[in-house]
Amino acid sequence: MKSILKRSKTFLFLSELDPIERNKFLILMALFSVSIAVYSIIRSLKTSIFLSMVGVEYQPMTKLFTLGLVIPVMYIYSKIVDKYSVYGVAYFWFILYGVICLTLSGFILHPVYGLANTDAGPHRYVGWISYFTFELYASLVLSTVWAFINSISTPESAEKGYGLINAGGRIAGFVMAGIGGFLFAYSYIPEQYIASGMLFTAGCLLLSMAAIIYWGMCTIPTNHLEGYGKIHEKKESIKKRAGFIAGFQTILKQPYVFGIFWTVFSIEMVNGIFDYQMNIMIANHFQNNARGMSTFMFSYTASFQMIALFLSLAGIRQLLRRFKLRLCLLVTPAIVLLLAVIISITKSISTVFVVLVILRAFVYGFNAPVLEMLYIPTTKDIQFKSKSWITSFGRSISKASSASVNILSQTGISVMHIGGMVSFVIALSWLAVATALGKTYQKTIDQDKLIGND
Repeated sequence: MKSILKRSKTFLFLSELDPIERNKFLILMALFSVSIAVYSIIRSLKTSIFLSMVGVEYQPMTKLFTLGLVIPVMYIYSKIVDKYSVYGVAYFWFILYGVICLTLSGFILHPVYGLANTDAGPHRYVGWISYFTFELYASLVLSTVWAFINSISTPESAEKGYGLINAGGRIAGFVMAGIGGFLFAYSYIPEQYIASGMLFTAGCLLLSMAAIIYWGMCTIPTNHLEGYGKIHEKKESIKKRAGFIAGFQTILKQPYVFGIFWTVFSIEMVNGIFDYQMNIMIANHFQNNARGMSTFMFSYTASFQMIALFLSLAGIRQLLRRFKLRLCLLVTPAIVLLLAVIISITKSISTVFVVLVILRAFVYGFNAPVLEMLYIPTTKDIQFKSKSWITSFGRSISKASSASVNILSQTGISVMHIGGMVSFVIALSWLAVATALGKTYQKTIDQDKLIGND
């Protein structure tokens, strides 16, 4: 038994961390795992709820409306970052989203406003509210989780521990998506009760995330809660905290931060183009039936989470050790180049399913933790404010851009053909930017500097 535990620790890099750091990363893994379990729920329900309540023809409009929400949401986020510590920011969003999910779980059961009403149209406001709330989850909650992790990590510990953190998240995502898919596919429970129960579970899990943060603060010594940025902020003279617009201005002024923005933009642009085509196919195939679409989406989520888990365990730690971050940044855009060619010539839902599973698996299982490491040698304002702008504005503007491509499909032009070509060009630019990012990151670490403190 002891030998099995020893081999497991070696495989997961736990043996290379001192006991305190090991406990810290296990707690961070638990935090991230819960956040991804919730994401698997709301990401799968976001599409099925909106399509069944409002309709697939209105989905491109959601991307444009979401873009309009960015400025007020980022203003609120910036004020919260200025007012609270990194722990307080996390507490705020976890508790707020927990309450929102619990509230929506009640509305889903309502006979008029909920899923039981099959009369789809733009007047179904619960569908719109659910979509926008779930759409902003990545920008507000997942972004905060990673910002918190980055703020208490160093480049050396991240190379050893981020694969573990991401692997835990992928396991949680796969399990939760599997449970949801099983319930929708094989149980006789009405879909509104399943969806409501899943949202209630998400709300409870989000509230538990606040408890995990509190437990970590009480368990881990203070000196192990200071990351690369915090240490260097003590060494160097730090400017007054930037305002909420300054977080966006930093993206434009700092080439390194803009490079991260372009990477996020590229990812979401490609995802948005391919996702919409799949949504059209499943809406037609299942005739807008909430149970059928939910089953498909949970199966889709479980599939890419399972492959992402393999990449987290077998890919990140090995490549980071051998090639370091510079070359690891190039893997995903290279994969996208190949997938863009395939997607431009296919009309099969099964092929689209496989392509999107591979794409999502590499984005979440490999690219996400590698990309997050880029924030470690940056100031708190970049880690929280600029990062939230990148995640929200970058995702929103890319989805609005992909929506303009997707709208062409409603005029009879093949969105797959055009989308494939656009995605290929985007991936080429992403590859060039990733090369520059890797060089800047390594140079900053080698010179023991802090990006954003100039």
